[in-house]
Amino acid sequence: MKTIKPIKELISFRMDEDGIWWLDYDWSGWMGNITRREYREYDGKITYFLKGDNNFTILPESYYVNSTHPYLPFIIFPKGILRELGSFTYDYEITQFGFWKSYPNQGHPSPYYGNQNYKKYIEDNNGECPLPFPKDVKWWEV
Repeated sequence: MKTIKPIKELISFRMDEDGIWWLDYDWSGWMGNITRREYREYDGKITYFLKGDNNFTILPESYYVNSTHPYLPFIIFPKGILRELGSFTYDYEITQFGFWKSYPNQGHPSPYYGNQNYKKYIEDNNGECPLPFPKDVKWWEV
């Protein structure tokens, strides 16, 4: 079995011009013939890494992009702009950031995840997105 590369060496974070965050992968030398089992192992390690990072989360929509690697997440969602609920209300989250998808593997959230407070935060910071997000803002109140 191949040695799984450390996640820190595999991924990097990138925010596009619409304020959407993406995972970029370093494909050099490791993606030859990767098995579905190895994809799942990487996926689990990426999810665990993001959970520890505490700024981003992966939702089912993270996988709905036009990719040759459909078992890995590409779009990530800033935790700060998602509504903080005692229990996760999935339908509300999808509506909140205006995600649209078409099958089999295409999708993209609305610019700035459909969140005007998040858009203003980025504009106020000259196009940058300092993390972590301020805790005193109720991001879902748009």
